[in-house]
Amino acid sequence: MKNRDYTKKRIDEGQEPRYQTKRGKLLWIDTEHYDDYSSANHCHILTDAKNNFWGYSDSDQIEAI
Repeated sequence: MKNRDYTKKRIDEGQEPRYQTKRGKLLWIDTEHYDDYSSANHCHILTDAKNNFWGYSDSDQIEAI
């Protein structure tokens, strides 16, 4: 499956992306996992359409875990 297929599948399942990179990549907040870094720094874990780790964000535009 291509990345656009994974993205479409997640959106069709009702999982709307919460963040978009400057290059247009859609990212989701991982609400099922957390780690020491995200807990200590009060930030969100971001994943891509395939649910792979993408990075962290502390943006106010993202809903709280």
